[in-house]
Amino acid sequence: MFDCRFPLVEGFDVKFMYCSRIFERYNVSGQHYHRAKEEILIPMKGRFDIFLEDVKTKVQEHFSLDAIDNKAIYIPTGVSHKVVLLDEEGVFVVLASTNSEVEDEIPYEVR
Repeated sequence: MFDCRFPLVEGFDVKFMYCSRIFERYNVSGQHYHRAKEEILIPMKGRFDIFLEDVKTKVQEHFSLDAIDNKAIYIPTGVSHKVVLLDEEGVFVVLASTNSEVEDEIPYEVR
């Protein structure tokens, strides 16, 4: 449930939302960053490894998210992200601060 009276992240307004469904274990999604768009990833089904790297500082982080934990992850601009499915099938919801634009999806491989 979302209520605009209670912001998820200070200054983050949800303008766009979509679901991503992955059908194969160890499939990778992402490997890019955004200059304009901020995102919140919410696992709905399955377990995921999330790898992040700040493209300017090169600082890396790793998180594991499981849908049963009811947690989400905020991804600010300038942070490349890689999502790896650990189960046979997974679904996550993406809440975004802007619409998806091809020119705002900059390829960047997180190792």
